[in-house]
Amino acid sequence: MIGWRVFCHSVLLLIWNRNAAASIFWPMIATTFVVTLLIYARPAEDLVYGSTGWIWFGLTIWLIEVFVSIWVAIAWHRYILLEEEGSLLPNFYGRPFLEYFGAFLLVGLASGMLGLLVVLAVSLLFAFLGPSLYFFLQESFIPLPAFFVMFWITSRLSPVFPAVALGQKATMKGAWRATSKVPISIVMILPLFYLLNFGLGYGIGIVAVPVSSFLGSLITAAAQCIWAMVGISILTSIYGVVVEGREV
Repeated sequence: MIGWRVFCHSVLLLIWNRNAAASIFWPMIATTFVVTLLIYARPAEDLVYGSTGWIWFGLTIWLIEVFVSIWVAIAWHRYILLEEEGSLLPNFYGRPFLEYFGAFLLVGLASGMLGLLVVLAVSLLFAFLGPSLYFFLQESFIPLPAFFVMFWITSRLSPVFPAVALGQKATMKGAWRATSKVPISIVMILPLFYLLNFGLGYGIGIVAVPVSSFLGSLITAAAQCIWAMVGISILTSIYGVVVEGREV
């Protein structure tokens, strides 16, 4: 199945180019662990949901993580697709960065709106069937169909990200059209990958956190870095296969 080959190729790209991956992704890895330590060390009363301190802290952390993630994602796209070497710090490109951030917001808005509709539909179904459905499904699993749809939409629109990273003109309509011609197994990679991440994250929370919350936080941070690296590599591979016609 070509989707499985694309996924394996994405992982192998990181292994084959591990030195380059380390030099490109280290800012993201360092940021993730620093943020984890800051959250763990911050007084609990400052992290109460809805408090002003939590809102500003969370917004700042989110902006920093998005900035670093887009920075290294562009560098990885360009390294794999253009064989562009970097240095101690990944190269930074101002215009592609802004376009990537804009695409991130637009794709997030599109997938988020559709995901919200799915949540409402599932919630109504849950309310209609009541206890009979709750017997089979935990309430926490209601958002899973929405997440699946959101990542499917993201997968369909994913070619726009490497395209703007390479400095090419790209539109969401063009990305959607490009992925409409490929086997469904390719565009199912991201949703299935992130569902797997959800399961692994849930398992980490069950196993590690009761032993040590600090250890659980560190393991979760390490897992987040690995998932992010593989996710960025998947975006790169999908673009290479769908747009450039590369073999895997």
